[in-house]
Order: sequence, then C-alpha cells, then structure tokens
Amino acid sequence: MDTISTSSFIYNPTFYIFKDASIRQIGKSYTHTPCHHLVSPSPLTIFENDVYVCTNALLKPGITLHTGCVVAQNAIVTKDVPPYAIVGGSPAKILKYRFDEPTRNRLLKLKWWEYHFADFDGIDAMKDINYYLDELESRIQNQTIKPFYPRKMQFEELIQISKQPVSVVKPQTTPQPPQEPSLQDQIISLKEQISKKDNEIKALQTSYQKAANFKNHLSYKLGNSLIKAHKSWYKGGYIKFIFEAIKIKNKHKN
Repeated sequence: MDTISTSSFIYNPTFYIFKDASIRQIGKSYTHTPCHHLVSPSPLTIFENDVYVCTNALLKPGITLHTGCVVAQNAIVTKDVPPYAIVGGSPAKILKYRFDEPTRNRLLKLKWWEYHFADFDGIDAMKDINYYLDELESRIQNQTIKPFYPRKMQFEELIQISKQPVSVVKPQTTPQPPQEPSLQDQIISLKEQISKKDNEIKALQTSYQKAANFKNHLSYKLGNSLIKAHKSWYKGGYIKFIFEAIKIKNKHKN
C-alpha cells in the first residue's frame, strides 16, 4: 500500500500483455521493474486441450488440468487432474472418467485438437466416439487433412478484429420445381373434398327442415294470412282475415 498505485503494473510481472498493446498506441516505452518483495510470483496453472471448467470452481496455482478433463461447479481443485477425468467436490476428487482407458489413450495419441474443426465436417458427432475416431484416423492416414497451425496474433489485433462486424453469407439454393402429388395423395384429397360437400349438404338439409317446421307454427300461418289480407284490403281483406284466422286456429288445434 506504500507504492504510488495499487494497479498491477506496479507489481505484476505479466502486466506486459496489456502494456505492450497500449504503449504501441502512444509510441512510448516503459521498463517494467516488478516489485517481487510485494507479491511473490505465483506458479502458472496449465490448461491443456479441450478442458472444461464450470462456474465458481477454484484452482490452486501451479496445477495442470490435463486434456479433456472436466471440473464440476464449485469444485476446489488442489492437484493435477488426469486426462478426461471429471472431478468435483472440496477438495476435488475424481468422480468418473469420460471414456474407458483404451479410448482415452486413443484420443491422446490422435491429438485431434491439432486439426481445424472444419476437417471434421461430415462426421456424425452423435454416434459412438470410436466411430468418430475411426473416421478421423482414416482421414489422417489418407492425408486428406493436415495439422492446423493458426497465425499468432497480438492482443491489440484481437481487439480490432472483435470490433469488426460479422457478415454471414447465406448459401444460394436452387429453386426446386413443384412436385406433382402422388396418386394416393390425390385420392386422399378427393375424399376430403367429398366429405366436405357431404357436410355442407347435411347442413342445408337441417336448415330446410327447420324452415319447414317453422311454416307449421300458428304464428307463421296467421302472419301469412294477415299479409294476404293487407294486400287485398280494398276488397274486404281484413274482414276475410277474421274468418280465416278463426279457421286457421281451429285447424291448428286439430
């Protein structure tokens, strides 16, 4: 706490990773003299290939997480984790291995992580692991794929790349001509149309029956007779309606 700053550029020997990127921008130099009496340098924790560490896991400095291992959530790892082991607990212990020993040895010998992931195109990852390794070994032996050595990049360059927009190129597809329905599909479609027409006819028959029943109602007959009387009122239609109404009522009772 007695130094000019609590920033890690005062005491952290690995601060040069960020320092180099910023110094190149301003064109100045900086001689880093870490204060070892303030903080003792911690041993490096080594992550090998295809390592998966879950959230809130604690790792003791200086240990090695070997290829393919998995560290469970909230685990406290105090020693090296073997290849393809799954560890968990406090302190972490081996819960199980991802694969049997022959498969683990085969994976370590193959070193699949040295190849570009595009080299695995066409291999079904959902099938058995040994099927995947068989296919990959075949491609390696036939020299259809070769180890991939990516170009080394500076930290500043990575930042610039991360700011660039990502363009996605959609593959062009050739429009397919409409497919003619099969005979079975045509028969099914015809049956559906016939069934639909049958339902429409049944609905019309029901409506007609309701209308026919309505004509037999007393109110309908009286109303119809009154309309006729109104049309011939000048011929004594209303007087005739009185007698016609009595006749309709008596007939309706019978």
